[in-house]
Amino acid sequence: MSGWHKPRGKEIEKIYRNRPRRHGKKAKQQSQNAGEDTEDTIVQRQAGEAYKIRQEFVKEFKESKHSHRAIITAASCYIEWMVNYIVRKRCKTGKEIVKKQHISLSSKVVLLYELEIINKDLYCDVMKLNSLRNDAVHEVKFKLQKSDIAKFDCFKKAEKNTQENLKKKKNPMVDIVEHILLQLEEKYINYVRSATEASST
Repeated sequence: MSGWHKPRGKEIEKIYRNRPRRHGKKAKQQSQNAGEDTEDTIVQRQAGEAYKIRQEFVKEFKESKHSHRAIITAASCYIEWMVNYIVRKRCKTGKEIVKKQHISLSSKVVLLYELEIINKDLYCDVMKLNSLRNDAVHEVKFKLQKSDIAKFDCFKKAEKNTQENLKKKKNPMVDIVEHILLQLEEKYINYVRSATEASST
């Protein structure tokens, strides 16, 4: 979708696609030529799980005929996995925070926002998704409205043709969630890059 998350998504996927192979003569030659890990191979190794979880969500729901309720409920699980992933990596007591079941997704998102790990737009979009998830779980006659999609900041800031394409889709939440997952993934990749650069200086 032009003007939204695809350009950055292609850049991220290029990092993973160009990673050194693990087996065979080509892998040996790559290892000999490289001598040591490059910045991109370090990013791929450390952020690989985040990439996999986003791809799993897209694979499961992109062409599916699941209801809005099912997509939003499942999406919350994927988002929480990604948030937990960042909390574990970025916070000193991250592992303990993730283990504590009484700490909600919204509380962990607030933590990431307060620590300036995620920006206001991403914070608001995750919180809006979490609110929709609560409605989907607790309301007997839940139905996603076009006005619900329009409330997301990523939708508001998208190009007009992107907005029109989303409105026509049967399950626009799949694209919204993919965008949120991609942004969270990008935040972590930026962290890995800065940490790698700091350690090499």
